[in-house]
Amino acid sequence: MKRSKRVSNFAFATASTDGSASALVLALVLGLTLAIAIAMAAIISTNLNMALMSPLTVSDPLRPAQAIAVLSGGYNADGSLGSSTVERMDRGIELYRQSYAPVMILSGGDKPPSSPSGRPEAEAMAGYARRCGVPAGAVVIEGRSLSTAQNTANIAAIARAYGWRTVILVTSPYHARRASWMLREQGLEVINAPAIHSEAYSAVGRQRLRVFRLVALEYLKLARYLIFRT
Repeated sequence: MKRSKRVSNFAFATASTDGSASALVLALVLGLTLAIAIAMAAIISTNLNMALMSPLTVSDPLRPAQAIAVLSGGYNADGSLGSSTVERMDRGIELYRQSYAPVMILSGGDKPPSSPSGRPEAEAMAGYARRCGVPAGAVVIEGRSLSTAQNTANIAAIARAYGWRTVILVTSPYHARRASWMLREQGLEVINAPAIHSEAYSAVGRQRLRVFRLVALEYLKLARYLIFRT
């Protein structure tokens, strides 16, 4: 009888412990969910992205250069140029029209998600430039790069081949610092001219979540670059 009572007490204690652990896990999950909801609300309703993006952004006084280098920003799922690419192209074309450089280097080797065997992004960027009035002879296509490290290395190789030393670098604001550091490591003089009409500045509501994700990812990539130089 005593043995049976001890077993019963042990089972009750175990059940109580399991119940407390389950309650603790539930409380942690609910707390984490609430924290995420509050953070998302803050991102959507405030300019938190602007503060987070500020250390990543660098812009230099404009002056003439030998080429304008525009980095790709990715395709949309339907195969059209993504908003990051378009904002960069618009800035590069604007600088070309203002005669800051006679040539544009368009860099990006990603393929459309809907057509993995399709043309690299730099070729689609060149088509966009032609539709905007940039002559084909003023465009150099670099269609092999799949990362910022490859972008900058291949742009530098093209610049050396043509004897260019000074390049205006065009990318999104949150990408400018890391990209310019990498390009300078290749021995070029870099003038930073990030996109002015960027989604990073104009995003509203839920669009700010996408920008937040891009900015947060850029901090991780910057940390990797500073540690491993890649």
